[in-house]
Amino acid sequence: MRSSAVRRWVLVGAVVSSALALAACRPSSPGPAFTEPPPPPPVTTLGQFKAVLINGGGLPKVNFQSHLTHVRTLVDFLRANGATDDDLTIFSSDGSDPRADLATRADNSEPDAWLLPVPVAHRLRPVQYIDSTVDGFTLLPATTAALTNWFDTEGRQLGPGDTISFSVCSLREALKALIAQERALMAIEAPNT
Repeated sequence: MRSSAVRRWVLVGAVVSSALALAACRPSSPGPAFTEPPPPPPVTTLGQFKAVLINGGGLPKVNFQSHLTHVRTLVDFLRANGATDDDLTIFSSDGSDPRADLATRADNSEPDAWLLPVPVAHRLRPVQYIDSTVDGFTLLPATTAALTNWFDTEGRQLGPGDTISFSVCSLREALKALIAQERALMAIEAPNT
């Protein structure tokens, strides 16, 4: 019996000394709680910020409404994140020309038309052409000449530490425009000789 009582006291002593040792390891006052570092500031607050949004520029039949919807969504996103309308330039189709330049199937009188074979669905909802617009903006034509002009004017005002963001929502004519942008950007960065 004596040995079991001794064992019990040894076990109690081991538990108590372990608890005291662990308690001694804890700091007397709680340290600062871990917090995540703050997020970096938005690029719209660092130097100048410019966003160039490009959509369409080819034939009206390939300037799709979904692409202009992406531009409008991006405008809303940029505004919500600190960009002003003066920071945004939109090149879209034929610019502010009021002629119809946007292909749409806006008539949604047959919402289940997508279930039908494509030729039948297209007969129920034929393509309609409307004018491209983005509320609050005068659209510039999505042409190489217009993009080159932007780089020669506004683009030249950008310098080290400034941010320029490009968004291309339609690739047909935009590839030619991107090449022109690259050349204009290289001209901006090249030292004057």
